[in-house]
Amino acid sequence: MIGRTSTKLVGLALLVALASCGDAQTSEDYRASLRDLTAGALGVADAASIAVTEEARVNAKWTWKAAVAGVTYACDADDQMRLPSCVQES
Repeated sequence: MIGRTSTKLVGLALLVALASCGDAQTSEDYRASLRDLTAGALGVADAASIAVTEEARVNAKWTWKAAVAGVTYACDADDQMRLPSCVQES
């Protein structure tokens, strides 16, 4: 449980760091944040091994698909990228 908490804190720190930058975030910045959130939600040590697709921010929610080791997940979080949740699809 401690490992997941520290991974989430690292993801949160990344989001705070990105938010404090003067430059506008790119779609790759958002994908990197979503990979980190997915890694924390699934307990995956290497966020770089996660492929994120179909990311969208609609109303007060982010949604995306994540592929990890041949398994696809449907994920979501609130509009501030908090409380990530992923459900296995395949």
